[in-house]
Amino acid sequence: MWIAPPSRCVEVLVEDAALRDAVCELLARSGLQACPGPSCRERHLVAIATVRACAAELGLGATRGTALVLLETGESCLSRAEALGLGADGLLRWPAEAGDLAPVVAALLRRRQRDLWTHPLTGLPGGAALHAALEECIAAEEGFGLVAVDIEHFKAFNDRYGFSRGDRVLEFLGRLVAEIAGPGDRVFHLGGDDFFVLTGREAACVLVDVLPPRFNEKAAGFYDEADREQGFVCGISRETGMVTAFPLMSVCVVAIAGGRGDASVDALARRVAEEKERARGAKWLRG
Repeated sequence: MWIAPPSRCVEVLVEDAALRDAVCELLARSGLQACPGPSCRERHLVAIATVRACAAELGLGATRGTALVLLETGESCLSRAEALGLGADGLLRWPAEAGDLAPVVAALLRRRQRDLWTHPLTGLPGGAALHAALEECIAAEEGFGLVAVDIEHFKAFNDRYGFSRGDRVLEFLGRLVAEIAGPGDRVFHLGGDDFFVLTGREAACVLVDVLPPRFNEKAAGFYDEADREQGFVCGISRETGMVTAFPLMSVCVVAIAGGRGDASVDALARRVAEEKERARGAKWLRG
């Protein structure tokens, strides 16, 4: 779970060690911070991968809120249109376009930093805005409610239909959350299907009750008729790597009460993550 704005960090996911070192050295000369891939503890804004490493490590996509640059070596052949269709933000031929890497990454970093304040798809305030708002609430030591919203099985939907149709789902959810939220509530879109509402404690409970049925009654309409009728789509499970039947999308909404006793935004984020795990566990037990 991600609330705090990340550092200016570039994640490097390249299979060949010599190529990885060359990429890191090029970035370092340009004043950009590189980390060695998924084991890095720091949050990052841009991931760089070879086409093969992208498929193996990222599932042809990057971490939520992260830009993705693909490096294509002589071993593979991919058009820029195909790379964009896979969710990449850019494709560079290596080593022919090596000199373009640092400026492209710097531009993506600037864009992602802007997105932290306003999400370009929904126009809602982003992660940095939420972080700042929560810091103000903690400093004021006044009670508040924080509602976290995300979509169950959204990745399976994206894999089945593509990012364009997935964006329509996110736009719909953003409008729905803003519509249900009260006039004094603040709605945020951190990226992907992560939405938050900063509200009062009682109003938070109302959102938990009202939002799921409103979203769930419309969710099936985003699927093709055949998938709606069978009630699931097939895709590759990240956990098992096997073909799995995923139910149609539904929304997960949890709320926590904040105020005195909250030490930091990170502590709030951990509480939200724990509450999400409990909610999903209870849903699984109910079948």
